[in-house]
Amino acid sequence: MWWEQKPTAMVHELLLEILRSYNVDADRVYLAGFSNGASGALYYSTLWPQRFAAIALLMGAGVNSPNGEVLPLRNILKRTRVACARRQRPADPVLGYRQHI
Repeated sequence: MWWEQKPTAMVHELLLEILRSYNVDADRVYLAGFSNGASGALYYSTLWPQRFAAIALLMGAGVNSPNGEVLPLRNILKRTRVACARRQRPADPVLGYRQHI
């Protein structure tokens, strides 16, 4: 899964390949995910905060990775230009409405 080392390395290489192969404005790369994909998007944004202009997280697991790691949010929060939007439904039994990243 996305939190394992091999898929993470593959995503990193894919991002580099896309940036090398296509006319991509590196200052306009965005990352978004829904549900488990939102958790993955948050995880990748903590690994490579300099790579993304903004992230959008929809219904993800927040700061707790499935492998038990608490994500280092300071990596993205210390970057003043990274915009982050996170949405969660109020009745979520795990996170609830009031828990924020």
